[in-house]
Amino acid sequence: MKLSFTNIFVFFLLFISCNTKAQQDSLSKGATLLFKEVTSKLSISEKNSIYALTTFKLSNDENQFCYDGAEDFPFDAFVYPLDLNADGVEEIAILFGNSYTSGFAGNSSILYIKNNNDDFIANFGFPGFLMVATTKNNIYPDILIDTPTSDAALWKWNGVNYDFAKTLKKDKNIFASFKNVYEWSEIYQESLKK
Repeated sequence: MKLSFTNIFVFFLLFISCNTKAQQDSLSKGATLLFKEVTSKLSISEKNSIYALTTFKLSNDENQFCYDGAEDFPFDAFVYPLDLNADGVEEIAILFGNSYTSGFAGNSSILYIKNNNDDFIANFGFPGFLMVATTKNNIYPDILIDTPTSDAALWKWNGVNYDFAKTLKKDKNIFASFKNVYEWSEIYQESLKK
């Protein structure tokens, strides 16, 4: 049987299509580590997408993450699924890092929220610890980014993403109306198991 250019091209397209489908049906190594022991409604494809958005690489021992060019400074990353606006669509908070990636804070926070096109968009992505308000404001609750300094940054939802609102001096009154992101996520993940 003689193969024409068209037959070879069609075979190539089928191969690519099958390979892409296989990738969508299985978690990448990075996504597997990132979502290890996490209860979530996200599809395999969404988990792979989140991992790709982080730009993390697997560390040399494949037990941690690192950034390209910073392989000598591996770090842990923790995923916290949430449903901050109670619409049935998950948001994903990730706390990660070390002093190399995040300076004096020791960790950084990212919050992925789906937009109207069903794409995850990153909010934050800088040093600090995410705390979520116990009351909603304009669909999504306010977020407080706690850092080792004497100030904390308050962020408010603007209808598309989170905008910086103001700096607050830290005291016990501020923290009374916020919960750690992992507390919110623990409640949410338990609700998925029912």
